[in-house]
Amino acid sequence: MLLGHYFELFRQERGLVVAIAAGVFAVSVVIAVARLFLMPGYTATAIVTVLPTPAELSYSRRFVSDGDGGSDPSAVMMQTHIEHLLSRPVAELTYERLLETAPPEEGPKAPRPPLVELAKSILTGVRAGYQFVNTGTLAQPSPRDKAILGIQKAISVDWVHGSYILRISADADSAAQAARIANSVAQAYVTRSRQLADQAATAVRGYLQEEIAKRQMGLDPDGVSELRRRLVDIELSRTAGLGQVRIIEPAKEPLRPAFRAVPAVVGGAVGGVLIAVLVIVLKDTFGATARTGTDMMRIVGRRFLGSVPPALAQSARRLPVRRSLPLPPVNRFAALVAGRIALLNGHSDQLWVHVIGIGGRLTARQGGIAIATALANWNLPAELVMGPDERYRVRHGNGGLQLDPVAPDDPVGGGPVVTAGPPSPPRPLLLIDARESRPEAVEQHTQVFEVVAGGVTPRPIVVIAVAAGEVEEDLLSTMAADGAPDERLFLLVS
Repeated sequence: MLLGHYFELFRQERGLVVAIAAGVFAVSVVIAVARLFLMPGYTATAIVTVLPTPAELSYSRRFVSDGDGGSDPSAVMMQTHIEHLLSRPVAELTYERLLETAPPEEGPKAPRPPLVELAKSILTGVRAGYQFVNTGTLAQPSPRDKAILGIQKAISVDWVHGSYILRISADADSAAQAARIANSVAQAYVTRSRQLADQAATAVRGYLQEEIAKRQMGLDPDGVSELRRRLVDIELSRTAGLGQVRIIEPAKEPLRPAFRAVPAVVGGAVGGVLIAVLVIVLKDTFGATARTGTDMMRIVGRRFLGSVPPALAQSARRLPVRRSLPLPPVNRFAALVAGRIALLNGHSDQLWVHVIGIGGRLTARQGGIAIATALANWNLPAELVMGPDERYRVRHGNGGLQLDPVAPDDPVGGGPVVTAGPPSPPRPLLLIDARESRPEAVEQHTQVFEVVAGGVTPRPIVVIAVAAGEVEEDLLSTMAADGAPDERLFLLVS
C-alpha cells in the first residue's frame, strides 16, 4: 500500500521530477565543463620502496604480539612511514626543495581567466567569513605556512598491500607542477629518513665510545670487546638505514587531467532525481491535501470509487469534438465503478449520475467521462451531458469505446445519463440534497433527465471528482460525513 502511494505520487509529479532532474543535470554539465577547461587539476605519482631494517621488523613483531597493532607487522611499519611522509617536517623539506628547483620564469605569467579569478575571490571571501564566524579572528598564516599547508593538502600516500611499496600522489593546477611536487616529496622523505637514521646512529655511537673509554680505564678487556662489536653493528645498521627508502619510479607529468567530467555529470543526474524524490516526499509529508488513492481511502473510506485512469483524464482535454473520439479500454476501473453505481441503483438502466468537480477546472469533465466510459464498458451505453450545448454518447464501437457528439436538440435515450459540472458557488456543495433542492448548477441537467424519465425524477447518485493535491483533507472529511453512504461517492483525478 505504501509503495503504491508513492508510485502514484511520482506519476502525478513526473513533470516536477523531470524538471528538477533536468535542472540539476544541466547545472552539473555546466560546472563539469567549466571545471574541465578552467580548473582541470592534475595528479602525478611517484613510487618509493621502504626496506625495513631488522630492528624495525623486530619491534613491529613485538608491537603486534602485545595486541596493539592489529595482526600484520608490515602494516604497522608501513603506516608509520605514511604518517612520517604526511608530517610537517617532510612538507617543509619539500617546500625548500621546490624553491631551489623552481624553473626560471620565462616572461610575465599569462593572466588567469576572469571566471577563475572570480571563483577564487568568492571562495576566499567565504573561507574568511567562515573562519571569523568559527574562530572570531581573521588572522591568516604567513605565505610560507600557507605554502607548506598547501603541500600537505596536495599530497596523498597509498600503501600497496602485500609489499613494501608506497605511492606518493600530488595534486596541482598543472601537470608539471604536480610531477615536481610528487618528486620533491619523495626526495624530501629520502633525505629525512637518512637524517633520522644518521642522528640515531650518531647518538648511539657517541654513547658506546664513551662506554669503551670507561671500560679501557677500568681494565675490562671483555667489556671493551663487546662494546666494540656493538659499535660495528651500529655502523652497519646506519649504512643499511641510509638506503632504506629508495625512489624506484619518479613521477612523470600526467597526460590527462585528474578530473573526469562524465562521472560528475552522471552523479549530477542521479543527485537531481534524489532531490526530486526528496521534494515530493516532503510535499506529501507536510501537505494537507488528498493526493493519492491511499489518501482518499483513508479519508472517505468505502465511498471511494478509485482513481481516474490518466488516459481518460487526458481525453477530457481534447473535448469538444465533431467526430468520434476513441477512448482507451478501462476494464479494471470500469468493473469497480459501474458495478458500484449499478448496484446502488438496483441494476436499473434508468440511471442518473451527477458528477461534481472540485479543485480543478477540468475535474468535473474528467470525472464525467470516466463514469460514462465505465458504464459503457459495462454494456450500459451512457449519455454524457456537460452543458446545454455539449452532449455525447459513449458506446462500444470498432472494437473499443467511442465517444460520439450528439446534437443539443436530439432526444435523449433511455439509458444511463451522466451529467457533469462544477458547483456554483462551491460552498453550497456541502448542502446538496438532490431529493429536496437542486442548485442552479444542476438544474439544466435535472431537466434533461426528467425528459428521459417521463416526468419521474429518481434519486440521483452524486459523484464528487476530486483534483489530486488541490482539495483539503478536512473538506473531504466533512463532505463524506454530510451524506448517506449511497448518496455521495468520490473519484480522484490526477
